[in-house]
Amino acid sequence: MTKAKKATVASLMLLTLSGVSYDQSAGAAAVKTKRVVNTSDAALDSIVPATAHQGHLSFESMGIGQTIHLVGVIGEMGIPFGLRNDETVAKASLRLNVTYSPALLSDLSHLVVLVNNEVIRSVPLLRENANGLEIVLPVDPAIFLPGENRINLRFIGHYTRDCEDPVHSSLWMNISNKRSFLDLEMVKTPVQADLERLPAPFFDRFDTKRLNLPFVFRSAPNEDMLEAAGFVSSWIGSSRGFKGAAFTPVTDGIPAGNAIVFTTGRNPIAELGDDHITGPTIAIVKNPNDATGQLLVVMGRNGEELKQAAAVLATRSASLEGQRVVVDDVKIPSYKPYEAPKWIRTDRPVKLSELVHSPQDLIGNSIMPGPLEVNFKSAPDLFFWPYSGPRMKVNYRYPYGSWLDRKRSRLDISLNSQYVSTLPIGEKTWIDRLLGRDGAVGIRNHGSRTIPAYTIAPNNYLSFFYDLQLADKGRCQAVLPNNVRSSIDPDSSINLMHAHHLARLPDLGLFAGSGYPFTKLADLGETTVLMEDHPTAGAIQAYLGLMARFGSSTGAAVTRVAVQEGVNPDRLKGRDVLIIGGPALAENNLLENAPVRWNGQHMTLKERLLSSRFSSFLHMTSPDVPTYPDQDVAATISSPEFEGLMAWRSPFDQSHDAVALLALDQNKLPDFVQAFDKKQNDGQIKGDLALNTINGIRSFQVGSLYWRGSVPFWLWIGYWISNHPLVMIVLTLCVALLLAVPIGTLLRIQQKRRLKHASTTEVSENDESEE
Repeated sequence: MTKAKKATVASLMLLTLSGVSYDQSAGAAAVKTKRVVNTSDAALDSIVPATAHQGHLSFESMGIGQTIHLVGVIGEMGIPFGLRNDETVAKASLRLNVTYSPALLSDLSHLVVLVNNEVIRSVPLLRENANGLEIVLPVDPAIFLPGENRINLRFIGHYTRDCEDPVHSSLWMNISNKRSFLDLEMVKTPVQADLERLPAPFFDRFDTKRLNLPFVFRSAPNEDMLEAAGFVSSWIGSSRGFKGAAFTPVTDGIPAGNAIVFTTGRNPIAELGDDHITGPTIAIVKNPNDATGQLLVVMGRNGEELKQAAAVLATRSASLEGQRVVVDDVKIPSYKPYEAPKWIRTDRPVKLSELVHSPQDLIGNSIMPGPLEVNFKSAPDLFFWPYSGPRMKVNYRYPYGSWLDRKRSRLDISLNSQYVSTLPIGEKTWIDRLLGRDGAVGIRNHGSRTIPAYTIAPNNYLSFFYDLQLADKGRCQAVLPNNVRSSIDPDSSINLMHAHHLARLPDLGLFAGSGYPFTKLADLGETTVLMEDHPTAGAIQAYLGLMARFGSSTGAAVTRVAVQEGVNPDRLKGRDVLIIGGPALAENNLLENAPVRWNGQHMTLKERLLSSRFSSFLHMTSPDVPTYPDQDVAATISSPEFEGLMAWRSPFDQSHDAVALLALDQNKLPDFVQAFDKKQNDGQIKGDLALNTINGIRSFQVGSLYWRGSVPFWLWIGYWISNHPLVMIVLTLCVALLLAVPIGTLLRIQQKRRLKHASTTEVSENDESEE
């Protein structure tokens, strides 16, 4: 934008802002019967470029999961959001839907809205609008920055002109997370093509939209091309800030925008120029069909070189620079079991500082600091028995002063929204008294707690909530310091060293949540993806989406995954098998022991055998998973709309596992993969069969259960018996009966000996008396 245009925008914004000034004597200007505070910014439309695109971001999409509740004399909430580095804001407005206490004094209470620490507006809170008010505020586009941005909502409330309780129940405001929006018009800005910027512009962690990135192939991709594409999609998935993606395969030319191209041979795609491929090559070029788009080209003279280039891109992209790199013979790192970079370690205690982006994430300000959150991923098959769970050592700091009620104040700990424990806000120690610590200065305390094993999931959200209560000191005596701080020390730790690895399978919940059992090796070193000969575009897109999910779970690229088109049993021995496609894969008895089979015309449900019922008892099946579908669901299985996810022992190697993602209409497979992340399906995928129906995902346990993992034999026996108390009682009775027979016999023999000895002694005494 030129200086003249910037000046025009600035002047128009000043005129716009003046249009929503407030006249307290007459009420708020522009507050109509619809309860809307708005100004006209139509004058800006004429200077917005025609290439601008719209962004409509709700607070919920920015990560605010519930209604914002601001309380106290001063309550504030920050909402972080991001903007792509290759886009600029042409026009912006902020729409807030608020309700607040009708007891607030209108001339003393207001909402201050800030963007990137710039005050946008201070809105008076008039009593007549307390039940609902929509506020629309234009925002100067120059305030927005590429990358990280932040909206702050600061509530300042007063209910009396006399001295007041700073946390009185009348001091509150609610701001809807679902009906509050940031509306943006964005303009794409050309950026220099340079490998040093990777993964941008193809993936930008600040992008608020779900990624849609085409993968371009010269023709129908073969196994080598699919493996290389899987490397790259998992690399993008492993990137920080990944929110899911659609990797659309394209074989009929180069689309507009950004795309990733996979090609082999010499001069394979005319639009990319006449340069010859001399080895494994990675290049970034302008998109010939789009002036603002770029292409990331992965090349090789053959399939092996193509995979080598893709593996280097996926593991060493940070070392690339320039516009074209010919890859030398670079060793690609491999992983041992459970070495996924994103999974919390089990060989030593892990400090919280290793799990947060910044120590500032563990610091809270004000009397109500809100939850301090630590997010981490863990291996999905952690087994803690006979321990209750991992131990957590917490070092924490809190304010101290006469204003704080230490008996009622506390620190609550939860994991994945489930209560774990409470730590006290204690008295001052003699050292604190000696040093004269008071006011908001932190007092350090520590505690050790056990995290219940049942609260741990593949994706974990550990929350520390300071519930600080004010002491009741009477009217006009509650005085708060203005620098209250509470924190969790970064050297606090979680210890999972007692954990073993054991999982009861099949369990599709582990697959949907973290890609288990395939991600046990982060690079999928023992996984083969089985697809049809000449797989469909839907199957390829589902495959790329799953590889990205695996990368997101582990933090590593799947550089050792193998792709096989068509069933070749010899190549599947010693491998976990991920099957993606349609019924054509049912050859060679592939689905013989699967929960659902193909009879040549439609899918049919496997019969539930007596052995399966006995296995359910033996392996402690979960009561919350239905054991067999009803007639309506069985009809869905045999219908042309079948979409299913199922798991069972690999038919090629009983020590490995198989998971199949199948649909009669393979164009629906990508949507099925995306359905894993929908809120309504959270926790719904489990058992060995999950069906995607019009009423959502329904899961069942049809086949036999088995255990996969490694624990000491004595530990396994003890665990099994502890979960079968009736069996333990029967075994105890049997042992008692077995021991009763020999013990009874011994006692009878001993009794006879004693009686015989007593009889002999009596005779001897009689003889002596007669003499």
